[in-house]
Amino acid sequence: MQNAIFSNPTEIIQFLQNNPDLIGLFPIPREPNLSLDLPILSHIHSIQEYIQTLSYNYLGEPFFVVKKSSSVRNLLKLAQKMVQQALPIKCLEATILGIYLTMKFDDLLRMSCLGGKWGAIGLSKKSDLMNKSLTYTLGLPVTHNPASNEKIVWKKSSIRLQDTLWDISSKEIDAHSRSLRSL
Repeated sequence: MQNAIFSNPTEIIQFLQNNPDLIGLFPIPREPNLSLDLPILSHIHSIQEYIQTLSYNYLGEPFFVVKKSSSVRNLLKLAQKMVQQALPIKCLEATILGIYLTMKFDDLLRMSCLGGKWGAIGLSKKSDLMNKSLTYTLGLPVTHNPASNEKIVWKKSSIRLQDTLWDISSKEIDAHSRSLRSL
């Protein structure tokens, strides 16, 4: 096999598909088996471990193009491809994968938290992005209906959590909670 230089992720995928002997060198992680009999927290731990097994995409070009304006149904189709291909991902892909993997947990309220603060179900995919100041832009809850044509509301409220100004932070959280209840 000769050295190969790739100019985009599609070429890497084609190269791997044409060289099946390389697949054994990089085993594809298995999607976690999530039984509704176990507590949700144990599932979240399994999902985080699974997402962490997918390496971080340092190429600059994504393998999966995530359009935040897409419907939940289309984003879930993209997440299925991510599971099948098990290629390196970035934070937004990890968020979509987290939504996909938590679909069956109707009691779990899921919403987006933006601004490089979150990704892989509460943790950024990249370790140096995990520790950010406590300011979060929250979206609205994501539907559990896999056939939904709804779009994800990525930005609804911005909440800054500070130790010294807890009264202000708690008022912002209460306001966001009230807006959720009015839906």
